[in-house]
Amino acid sequence: MAANETAAVQIEQGPKKVFVQRDYTLGTECKFETAYPTQLEGVIAKETFTDTINKVNELFAAAEELSCPTYTESCLSCMTGYLLYFCMETKYSKEMKQWYQRRVRVG
Repeated sequence: MAANETAAVQIEQGPKKVFVQRDYTLGTECKFETAYPTQLEGVIAKETFTDTINKVNELFAAAEELSCPTYTESCLSCMTGYLLYFCMETKYSKEMKQWYQRRVRVG
């Protein structure tokens, strides 16, 4: 096998798994660290990685945002023994589904 074929195989395979650590500096909210993993060097640009993690963090912040409708949803579900969730989706699941549909359309 030629040297350039070996390099192409290594680039196509890339890292198998890269774990992005949770960021607990602001408490237990769902947020990920934007520190660039060394396993991704040469696979993806640092700016692309940082932008992607920031978008994911924004998505979770929007999904977990507390508001009057969220409090009402929580109180009603508690009063109905959580049977309310058989009749409706939570704000969190709506946000996640909407994000997934946007992600599928884009790419």
